[in-house]
Amino acid sequence: GRNRSIQMMIQVTIKNTNQKQAFEDAWKIADSFDKLPRMENKKWVTLESGDGSFLFENSETYTQPRGLGQTEHGAYVYVLNLLLNIEK
Repeated sequence: GRNRSIQMMIQVTIKNTNQKQAFEDAWKIADSFDKLPRMENKKWVTLESGDGSFLFENSETYTQPRGLGQTEHGAYVYVLNLLLNIEK
């Protein structure tokens, strides 16, 4: 059975040549994770592992999206860190 709660830090990187779009996408991702699990059409929407190896409990934005500048190809880079709480 499940008995271990684990906190896992993940970093999400967003790259886009459109700075406004990169910024907006970064915030949408952060907001979406902060709202999981959520009720939608009377069903719980959350993350699931494909093989059932873990159960997603919730997450929070650990560091808000921040710009890291541009790549050599002109893409704007934003990163954010998410703290996931899962059960194995």
